[in-house]
Amino acid sequence: YGPIAGHSARDRATGSMERIEQALAKEQFPLVSTAEAPEGTRVLLGGANAFLVTKIDVDEQAGETTQLIAREAVKRIERAIAERREQETPRYLALAVGFAALATLVYAAVIGLIFLLNRLIGRRLSQAAAAHAQKIRVSGVRLLNPDQVLLLTQRIVSFAAWVIGIVLAVGWLTLVLVQFPYTRPWGEQLEGNLLDIVKQFVLAIVGAVPGLLFV
Repeated sequence: YGPIAGHSARDRATGSMERIEQALAKEQFPLVSTAEAPEGTRVLLGGANAFLVTKIDVDEQAGETTQLIAREAVKRIERAIAERREQETPRYLALAVGFAALATLVYAAVIGLIFLLNRLIGRRLSQAAAAHAQKIRVSGVRLLNPDQVLLLTQRIVSFAAWVIGIVLAVGWLTLVLVQFPYTRPWGEQLEGNLLDIVKQFVLAIVGAVPGLLFV
């Protein structure tokens, strides 16, 4: 969380990641352990230093110590190594490919259904809206143009179908990418962006409701 000897927190994290990758490249399951040092507690991989936990990295007011945080780090690293090795096995990759293929088939079927419903329901809704618009009169004067109502309704339904399709496309791509170790970071980033998009979309709808009710 803080700098040490002129190295920023980011530099320390980057260096730690590089040392961890080097240790994993040398050994399939390196021993993860801790060792006390004057500056704090070291976390070792295969006997080599991975990173140092110092007082600047712990919250002493919460009762944390360098030893406690280092032991927690050891547990997380051991679990991460086991998961990583499992994800590199042919069996895991075969299951991931199968799941991705199944997700792709489901996605394609859902997209096809959405645009089929768009054509069927959109046409009926548009015709119904145009028919009702033709009946709306005040003192014998027709207020709405049925052709314009027909076109507007079709465009609204098509827009809704495209929005749903785009959200599903991002969701499908995220699901496929997170299945594989090398593309998982991209999938996790897409997942965060998708949640932001959905959040903004929902907030925009909620914000527009008072105006729509007023109109």
